[in-house]
Amino acid sequence: MRTIFLLLLTALPAVAQGGDNGNGARGLQEQLRAARDRVFPALVHIMNVEEFFSAGNKRKSVSTGSGCFIDQQGHIVTNDHVAGKASQLIVTLANKTKVPGVLVASDPYTDLAVIKVDPKKAFPGGQVPVATFADSDRVREGDFVMAMGSPLSLSRSVSFGIVSSRNRLLNTMRIRGHETGKYNTWLQTDAAINPGNSGGPLVNLAGQVVGVNTRANLGANNIGFAIPSNIVREVAAGLLKHGTVQRAYLGVTLQPLDSFGDSATLSEGALVAAVVGGSPAQKSGIRPGDFITKLDGKPFGARFAEELPGLYRRISKLTPGKSAKLTVSRTEKGSLRAFDRDIVPTPLGADLDIETQLKSWGITIRGITTRTAHSLGLKSNEGVLVTGLRPGGPASGLLESGVVVLRVNGQRIKDRAAFERIYGELEQQKVTEIRIVKRSGSILDVAVLRPSYDDKEGDR
Repeated sequence: MRTIFLLLLTALPAVAQGGDNGNGARGLQEQLRAARDRVFPALVHIMNVEEFFSAGNKRKSVSTGSGCFIDQQGHIVTNDHVAGKASQLIVTLANKTKVPGVLVASDPYTDLAVIKVDPKKAFPGGQVPVATFADSDRVREGDFVMAMGSPLSLSRSVSFGIVSSRNRLLNTMRIRGHETGKYNTWLQTDAAINPGNSGGPLVNLAGQVVGVNTRANLGANNIGFAIPSNIVREVAAGLLKHGTVQRAYLGVTLQPLDSFGDSATLSEGALVAAVVGGSPAQKSGIRPGDFITKLDGKPFGARFAEELPGLYRRISKLTPGKSAKLTVSRTEKGSLRAFDRDIVPTPLGADLDIETQLKSWGITIRGITTRTAHSLGLKSNEGVLVTGLRPGGPASGLLESGVVVLRVNGQRIKDRAAFERIYGELEQQKVTEIRIVKRSGSILDVAVLRPSYDDKEGDR
């Protein structure tokens, strides 16, 4: 047995034995240190003070995350779930200096955000250490990477591993109510990613950012996910230029051909699994069960599920208001026929509207976006959605979360701004009887609120 062990030991490469053959452990160690030193000066710790609503009252919470500088203007890329709802941001630099940060813009659909610090206040001479980005399309499974950031608020930490998958498809998630993860696949890594690493860079041996650490599978070991750097650069550029990422919307849900197995009737295209009512797709005559094979004359298809985010990105890059052409195959009377459909995309718009507290009435409300109306099965986006009630408040027992308010004291509620204006007028006049027309599902009824304007409970 001892002889076999010695034979196995001598067969191992110099790296495993702790030796150095010029390309061994010492060479790798030097590359890791050099890569670390290229990015560490640009790495930041982010503390986020966030206001949120619970049971009809405004609360505050403190969380931490990570990020890195991307330009000389002091812009930092991080996650939307780190900074997108911040009321206050405190950024800790590599030299442990704390400086205030401000949110520039965020994109919940990709869970990315850009924040900013004043370069002159943060660095001598205003010279910002900037991280450089690699081409994430060139990343391969097995590449060495380091996940940098502040796991569990432990700042300036590095974990080491490899890229486990370069094209991982994850189900879309609802993060704070926002849909995220539809427009990209992910880099999977076994470099440890924990809460607090979010927004930090995933770095290759050349000291370049290949991704932004975003998700961790807390029920497993050594499985974390980063947004590929090419997506990060594209989204950050849109946020800096427009304050948002401009996307087009058709209202289709797609399915890959591989899900049909051998029963697929086509060798190319993507199945339309669902069509949103009132969407551009429905208006152009697209039906569930159709196969889209071309978009503006170029092949359009997904054999495997991992190809779907690329198709959704192509749709998102159409110009809202400008007609596009879909080539569609449809089975009718037992035969397959192809035809073209003109379709006019609309702006994707926000997934969720902001939430507002109405202290005197003891409720919180949110505006209804077009996407919210679609997801709730509403015929329009008029009115506002009740999202919370203060226990014992004027609306307690009369309203409930999820109902849609359509009229207040006879005045039609077109949107959140109209509701806030009406609420402000009634509060200023100290009106003590508020008649609310509300809808819950298919039921339309009236609730009468009697607010007490000296109620201190709403000031908590």
